[in-house]
This record gives sequence, structure tokens and C-alpha cells, in this order.
Amino acid sequence: MRKNVTSLCACLLTAPIVLLMCGASVFGQEASTPSDAELLKRVEQLSKQMGQLTQKVEALERENKALKTQGGVTHREMDKAIDEAIDKKSRGIWQREIKPLEEPFKGGLFFTGEAVFLNTRLDYTPYTGRIDTLGPVAGLDIRSHAISTREAEYDNMSPGFRLNLGYQFESGWDVAGRFMRFTAEGQHALGNPANDLDNVFCNLLDRSLADDAALNGLFDDGLCDFAEQSLDLTHYVFDAEFGRSFRPARNLTIRPFAGLRYGKLETESNVIYRNLETLGAASDLDQALIDTTMNMDALGLRIGSDVSWEIGDTGLSLFGKSGVSLLYGWFETSRADAYTNASLSSEYLRRTRATTEGCVPVFDASIGLKYEYKYFHVNVGYMFSAWMNANPTHQILGWDDIDARTSKFNIEREDIAFDGLIFGIGFQF
Repeated sequence: MRKNVTSLCACLLTAPIVLLMCGASVFGQEASTPSDAELLKRVEQLSKQMGQLTQKVEALERENKALKTQGGVTHREMDKAIDEAIDKKSRGIWQREIKPLEEPFKGGLFFTGEAVFLNTRLDYTPYTGRIDTLGPVAGLDIRSHAISTREAEYDNMSPGFRLNLGYQFESGWDVAGRFMRFTAEGQHALGNPANDLDNVFCNLLDRSLADDAALNGLFDDGLCDFAEQSLDLTHYVFDAEFGRSFRPARNLTIRPFAGLRYGKLETESNVIYRNLETLGAASDLDQALIDTTMNMDALGLRIGSDVSWEIGDTGLSLFGKSGVSLLYGWFETSRADAYTNASLSSEYLRRTRATTEGCVPVFDASIGLKYEYKYFHVNVGYMFSAWMNANPTHQILGWDDIDARTSKFNIEREDIAFDGLIFGIGFQF
């Protein structure tokens, strides 16, 4: 259409010149002077062409006027838009709406509730072991005689929950608080208390106390017929943090954060050793109960970063989160040993308690997939959390039955870790 307008304008401009040239040829060349009839015929043809051109120009003006009345664009405006589109495309900027990086963040109150299903990984001394033949030697660590050790493990995918509440400002700053509670249990047993085989190790037995309790010799040397351990764990975590979100790219958001963390961990282990001794028609039952507890309270600083990458305009995004904490913890540990002998009707009990403190480094990480629609979102992912030096326990230093009541305990600090799946749902108001 732009070419048509240009052609019409050129015709209008050149028409008078053509008329002048025709007149000059008529008056300047007497030898070739046409007749009056021929001149009138040429003038009529030119007038007819001029009328046709005038009609086309008037039609184009009416079309432009109609477009403006209907909210459209004129040919000149259309030409300008086409030129701008070509210029933007040449610079790699497509003619479509793009969310600017400086666009304010979605402000308001936000809440997320998550269900967690975690495995507990704890490094500790196996409570028992099994041997095929008798072979312990007095004076040696009985653990060295076990062909295969056994330890109780916490149940896989134990349930818990995590709540997150905060406020997001349009500037990108936010403040938030997070609370998590998780519990786990575990149980394991080895041997048969009704069979006198003496092929199960009592790895946690204080053999000096067993000797003082006048238990039978094999029990005193660290052997029994049956062993069982049950475990309980409760874990609380509270985080208070502030962060700042940035958009270095259209679909990428990074949020560094810092804050405080408080962690509480409670563990309990109950171990039972039973030993049956048969002498002809008579029998004797010895039993040892060992109960250990640990309570930790830790407080310190935490820093980390969140990353979110939107997958196009689908509402889906990949997220990742990592953080490190340096906490200072206070620990209270205890151990109670109760040994009984059925034939002697005797019972010996010893209790120990200790209070310690120290640093607890913590590392957290999670990855997952999130779907967001307006003010609602759901997410699924995997998380891992490692607490170093967070589980001190009482371990026996001396295993010899010559130590009598002088055997001592050593406080060994062990690591504990959690990992598993998270399922969440959240809103922003």
C-alpha cells in the first residue's frame, strides 16, 4: 500500500509537466502542428487520467479516516510500526511482551506447609553381634570377636512436618520463620532367649559390673543368648531469617539469606541382654538393662541461598536451597545399667550423668519441582540435613572383668543426618 501511495503522488506531480511539454511541442513546431481535433482528443485523455488519479487519492483518504474512526492505524503509522519492528528484530528484541527485570516482586504474606518423610542416619557402636563358636578371651575388647555386628536402625521414611510463614516486600526483601518437627523409632533383636547357645555379644555391657553382680561367667565375658535394642528420636528446628531476592535473568531468581537457628535433639536407646544357663534340670536367667538418653539444645547463625528457575510460562520451576549453620550446643547425657540374677535374687544398678557443650556445624540442602498458579503453589522435592557432633553417648573404656567397679565411661560425640522426601502446599496473600 505504501508503494501505491508513492506512485499516485508521483503521477500527480508529473502530470502538469507532461501537459506543459505537450503544449510546448504544439506551439514550438509549426511543421508538425496537429489538427484541432487531435489536440482536443489528447486533452480529453489527460483530463480523464487526472480524474481517475484524483478518485484514487480521495478513496485512500477516506480509508485512512475510517481506520482512525474505528481505532485502527493510518498507513503512515503502520509504516512507522513496521520500521520499528524491523529495527527491534535486528537487535534481537522480539515484538512481544517481556517481563522486565526491575518489575516489583509479588508482595504480601506467604505460608507453606510441608510433610516430610525422612531417614535417620546415625553413627554409633553396634549394640550386639553374633558368633558361630565360643571364642572371647578375658581382657580383650569383646567387639573384636564378633563375626558380624548388628545395630538397630530407625524406621525408613519416618513422618514429620515443616511450617514456613513470612512476608514478602515488593522491593524483594522478606522476613520469614520456619519450624520443623520430626520423630523416628527403631527396633532390632538378635538370638532366642529360650535357647542356651551363648553366641550373641553384649557389646554395651559393662563387664566389670556384671562380675560384681555375680552373674554367670559367660555373661560376664560378654556373651548371652538374646539381645534387643529400641530407639526413639525427636528433633525440633526453628529458623528466623531475612533475605533479598534478585532476578539476574528473566526466569532466574536468586535469594541469599541470613538469620538464626535453634535446634533441639532428644534421643533414647534401650538395650536388653538375656542369658539362659541350664545345669541339668536347673536353669538360671541373667538379664542386663542399659538405658541411655541425650538432650541437645543448640543456637547459632545461619546463612545460605535459594535459587529458582522458571520453566517458560508453564508455571513450573526448579528450585534449590542450601545453607550452613554454626551452632553452639549444650548436651545432657545419661546412662543407667541394671543387672539382675534370677537365682541369686540380686540386682545391681549404676547411673552416670554428664553435661557437656561444644560447636555443632550443620549443613542443609534441598532440590525439587514447584508449580505455581496465581497465589497458590505445590512442591515436591528431596532434602538432606547433617548435624556434626550432635549426638554424644557414653562408651565404656574398660572391658576387663578385673576392673570391678572402677571402669569408666567416655563421652563420644557422633554425627547424625536426615534425608528424604518433602511434599508441600502454599499460599501468598
